[in-house]
Amino acid sequence: MRAKVSPNNEYVAFSFLPEGSESQSLIIKELKTGLEKKISELGINFYPLGWSADSSKLFYRLDEADHCEVWQAQRNLAGSSRFLFECDDFIERGAGVGGNAFVYSKANYRGREQLSVLMNYDFETGEEFQLTSPNLNSFGDMFLLYESSLDTVFFTRRQYDSYELYMTDMEGRTQTKLYESKTPIWELSYNSESNTLMWFCNATNRMFEFSMDARVLKSKTQLSNDGNYANAYPVSKEQVIAVKYPYKHEIYEFSLAQGTLSPLLMNDEIKQDLQP
Repeated sequence: MRAKVSPNNEYVAFSFLPEGSESQSLIIKELKTGLEKKISELGINFYPLGWSADSSKLFYRLDEADHCEVWQAQRNLAGSSRFLFECDDFIERGAGVGGNAFVYSKANYRGREQLSVLMNYDFETGEEFQLTSPNLNSFGDMFLLYESSLDTVFFTRRQYDSYELYMTDMEGRTQTKLYESKTPIWELSYNSESNTLMWFCNATNRMFEFSMDARVLKSKTQLSNDGNYANAYPVSKEQVIAVKYPYKHEIYEFSLAQGTLSPLLMNDEIKQDLQP
């Protein structure tokens, strides 16, 4: 789950729940060689948040009971991980944007649980300031990408019936709306040669390419297969790293009168066991 591809497109970090385990491990995989390294601890769940701009470090979250923390690790897991700060609310995504800065989406903005805002956190000084100011009629702002060559943060602002793609400078002073989509934008990549943004829509299985020069949608490409994906990151126009959906889980109905469970939705392996 929660695959996060490094800015140089050479590594992917993801959460992994082993069969029979209740704790999620964190895997860092080198795409060219297949080499994998793991962070795991019994009773603790690990989630990748994002990478540093030079792809040398990974930011991740660990959850223990009702407590969460944000840490930083070297890409090759050499040495000890570095504790950065505790989370008041669970953080889903963010990235390193300079020497000591971490930009992320922070929930519970202005006391509203579903409203999120972009924050810039200096983990050396502990100082934090707000980058965006979403309106209260939206679901707030979700961090997508920091592009170091542009020194720009890209994010999406979710309205009730659309997703608005924005970019802003590192002070949050200039916010520019680039595109409005009826379908979700979950992950974003940047191609410097063509000066384009790319994202993959898991609702329609389409790849979108947006021209930063003309500020218009450049192309839409339909995926030929019928796969369902939870999230997908476009490495290029030809390659996408995706997490297959649905996840492996079962849903049961509980009878209050009889105190019994009845299967409603089960994975294929369980279905085969139940067949006469």
